[in-house]
Amino acid sequence: MSDYLQINTAKIAQEIIDGEVIIINLDEGYYYSLLNIGTEIWQNIEKGFSQYEIIQEILNRYDGIAEEIKEGVEGLIDELIEEEIILSVSHSFSEKREFSAVNINIQKAETKLKFEKPRLQKYTDMQDLLTLDPIHDVDETGWPNPKQI
Repeated sequence: MSDYLQINTAKIAQEIIDGEVIIINLDEGYYYSLLNIGTEIWQNIEKGFSQYEIIQEILNRYDGIAEEIKEGVEGLIDELIEEEIILSVSHSFSEKREFSAVNINIQKAETKLKFEKPRLQKYTDMQDLLTLDPIHDVDETGWPNPKQI
């Protein structure tokens, strides 16, 4: 697997509202939510961090068993790739990169936050509404009309 991650902007729309990442799959009509550690992971993906760099950032900020933290971060990243929310790429496309292994500010164990496994919440209840054709002609059947498959 390639080391860098990129948001699949061709397929999703996303916004962070009050610390929650809201992601909409424009093709499938699913929407997703990430909170807490998931939001931090998402922000690091936006910055163009590699998977290794993201794991190091989370290990630096959170208290827990290193292997469990690594598995939790990798699990979320794998799920985001499987849902086609992010893509695995060979190099970073971001110009916002701020990570440097030399400049990591290691937090003391007593100031670290408790690690909780990040979760991607998936919702399908608005799929029909989210896949409606936004470009339409109003006729006798009215609007909105579902896409013809």
